[in-house]
Amino acid sequence: MLETGTYTRKDGTFICYERYEPDDVHADVGLVYLHGLLSCRKCKKATFVKEFAIAHQMPYLVFDFTAHGESWGKPEDVRIGRCFRDACDMIREKTTGPQIVLGSSMGGWTGLLLAQEMPDRIAGFIGLAAAPDFTHMLWNHVLNDEQRAFLKKGGVLGPTEETKGYCFCYDFFEDAKKYFLLNKKIRYNHPVVLMKGDKDFLVPDTVAFKIKDNLLSEDVAVWTLKGAEHPLSRPSDLEAIETAIEFILKKVNK
Repeated sequence: MLETGTYTRKDGTFICYERYEPDDVHADVGLVYLHGLLSCRKCKKATFVKEFAIAHQMPYLVFDFTAHGESWGKPEDVRIGRCFRDACDMIREKTTGPQIVLGSSMGGWTGLLLAQEMPDRIAGFIGLAAAPDFTHMLWNHVLNDEQRAFLKKGGVLGPTEETKGYCFCYDFFEDAKKYFLLNKKIRYNHPVVLMKGDKDFLVPDTVAFKIKDNLLSEDVAVWTLKGAEHPLSRPSDLEAIETAIEFILKKVNK
């Protein structure tokens, strides 16, 4: 059964989600997809993972983070902490048993936080151009002095053509500092695949290897996809994602 619904909290905020619960479950684990910044639950990769889950009779969950898609919030309401809360709430409320989490870009950052928070529920993790701590690089190396000063005074940048549709406020950067991962050990011991494109000019090539080094898990693979850019949405990229799911499934089902 494919279900589309809304999870509403006591504070009035809500998360829109889609969930697949097969009538005859053929797997001991489910799949959860976490989208990236300025994306949503209906993106190409999420749809591909949903089709994989349906074809293999696996439970599946995807949702719009706060201030994305059809969920509560305006663009300036995006916070890494809120995304983390969204992921924790949805795993607890809308899934049962172990899950394999696929996180794209910002969703990869959130997925690593989630894996640390509830390692008993996250049986494996697949990072798709995972971008932990990207706010640090953005603040220090992309924004100029004038823009930083504007944000500190309470201004909001974007969403405009100049910001490529993104929207940033000072609280977005300040909140993110509480969730940095590249400066510490990542307490997670289950199988991990980190996928990255060698033409990804948004996330530095070193990030995947830094994640690998910081993870406590000894079962971490870094896959570099030739010619792939940040979205990892080419047909060959999607085939690689399918291979990664099957790769993790074999390890989880041992």
